[in-house]
Amino acid sequence: MINRIDNRMIILFSFLLTALSMWQMTQFSLQMGMMPVVISGLLQGFGLGCTFVPLAIIALSNLPRHILTQGTAIRSVMRNLGARPLLPLRSAPHPLRSMPGCRRDWRCATSPHRAPGSFPHSHIRAEHAHVNINE
Repeated sequence: MINRIDNRMIILFSFLLTALSMWQMTQFSLQMGMMPVVISGLLQGFGLGCTFVPLAIIALSNLPRHILTQGTAIRSVMRNLGARPLLPLRSAPHPLRSMPGCRRDWRCATSPHRAPGSFPHSHIRAEHAHVNINE
């Protein structure tokens, strides 16, 4: 298929497929079933998978055979160095994960079966909540 269809068209199709899956993910809610998650995950995986093979072919197609191995190595190193600044963002602690007992309480707070006006912590009540808007 790579030889018959222009690589740029394959990359365009894969970006559109990935964009469709991202749009589907914006429609997620707590009351939805499992199938929207599965379908959007499959579309995203297929779209991103179809992106990188044509990109590698385009990047390495003009290299002579005797330096193709070095070109592949340099491309791999540059790809890893380009992703390096994003790694701390993925592994940074989330504010909700840093609070003790938050996972259990967060699930309780977002449950559709939670009674209106109730809080996950028994010592917090609505009448004790104070917000200072002058700060």
